[in-house]
Amino acid sequence: MMTCIVGFRYHTGSDLNNYEFVYYRIINGIATDYEVLYRVIVHLVHFLHLNFQAVVLIHAIVSFSFIYLTMNNMCSSKMEAAIFITFFYAFMFTTYFTIMRQFMSAAIIAYIFSRDFKSKKEYVELGVLFLLACLSHTGAIVLIPIYLLFKSKIFESNVTRIVALAVALFIGTNSYSLAMIGRLVEYFKRYAYYTLKTNFGSSEGAAVTVIFLSAIYVYLVASAYFCEERYEKAKKVSDAMAITLFVYFITLIVGWFHRAYWYTFIFAAFIPCWFRRRIPKIGKFDIGFLLILFACMYAVYFYLTLENTQPNMFPYQFRINIFE
Repeated sequence: MMTCIVGFRYHTGSDLNNYEFVYYRIINGIATDYEVLYRVIVHLVHFLHLNFQAVVLIHAIVSFSFIYLTMNNMCSSKMEAAIFITFFYAFMFTTYFTIMRQFMSAAIIAYIFSRDFKSKKEYVELGVLFLLACLSHTGAIVLIPIYLLFKSKIFESNVTRIVALAVALFIGTNSYSLAMIGRLVEYFKRYAYYTLKTNFGSSEGAAVTVIFLSAIYVYLVASAYFCEERYEKAKKVSDAMAITLFVYFITLIVGWFHRAYWYTFIFAAFIPCWFRRRIPKIGKFDIGFLLILFACMYAVYFYLTLENTQPNMFPYQFRINIFE
């Protein structure tokens, strides 16, 4: 359902017209600074005598396929899958709806962090996945050192986890960091103008969410110290929470990668699964239903006010023809 809504949308969403404009530049041989993977998909679509709608559909299919695979790795039951889907749809769907290239990259990154790569063959697959993510949206390159950090043995220490988040917050709010990024950005000209935007991610809604997630994570790390078994039961979700916070903090001032926290914010939709694992039932009533109800109530409120907050989403237009 989500793939169809996103993949068959027509002139809907803030960035779609820009994507279509670049599409025609590429097929007409005009130089563009869009990432390699987007250009490859455009040339493939044109070679198959398809149209721009096929480009949109391909991005939607790939993105939601990786979201599905991530969900399989993170959720331990159908109820948890239902919780994730409702929270993703209520809180994140409209954002990923518009950032087509970054959404595909974010979905690949989410899948990478949800898996355990152990053999040499799997390490090759890991490298290919990271390469695809970076070729879809260049900013994903910031996740490579973060992945190595989170998968290292040193990060198994609870002390290291808290220190790492504190360091990330320091880097993300320090003016010296922006000066260093200003030098590095010379290698990524297309993102240079984002260095002038230092308010990315500083909205009131994002701040409340991050403070809430931070409080939960501190509790998780504390419970890991006092009760290892309880922590292990929710380890993947807690690690996902840590990755989300880490990327948010460390890129808070780094606007040049265009809100880099969206690469890992998909994991925030798995956090309600952690609540259900800790408190599965109230009496005989499954708390999962309450979580789903809450997400649905928020979704109804949000989508009723969407025309005022994001008018470029309206009117929604559907186009199913992918052939020239």
